[in-house]
Amino acid sequence: MTGRSIIVWCLATLVVLTGIASARIPRELSEILNPDEQQLLDRMQHDLHLSGIEIWPVKDFRPRAISFTNAETGIYIIEFDVEWFRSLPAQGRKGLLGHELGHAHQPDDVMKPVIADLAADRFAAIYSGPESVIAFLNVLAQDDWFDKNDIRTRIKYMEHVRTHQRPLQKRQN
Repeated sequence: MTGRSIIVWCLATLVVLTGIASARIPRELSEILNPDEQQLLDRMQHDLHLSGIEIWPVKDFRPRAISFTNAETGIYIIEFDVEWFRSLPAQGRKGLLGHELGHAHQPDDVMKPVIADLAADRFAAIYSGPESVIAFLNVLAQDDWFDKNDIRTRIKYMEHVRTHQRPLQKRQN
């Protein structure tokens, strides 16, 4: 495991164990997500057969967003820095939501976090388009907390998806 993947794993574990209740900002989803974003989440929740999705907005959170399944309830939780989320361009917000739900579709391999992120990005591109993922990744590329090489790899992959593939379609059940 690399040092960064150990840190991310530890942060995720900390969030699961403590819920960082002191940093939570209780808000209705309608105060955070616009109707298009809520519709996107609803569609992904339905397609992934998730029992529920909760969003936990927090302040001054690093990494900017994480997601995990609550083992007790089966509810999928997305936790993110609410002010940072609001600062994203509209397309980037959809890219982030799709990416985090992509981790529910393809559980993470903590030994290879960039592979898990590429899979989550691909899932996001199916629902919100590669442009949305690229918009989200371009914001991450400006943040020194993230590995620049990993972000560049992910952007190049999404550019490839956008340029060389037929329109992405979700599977029919």
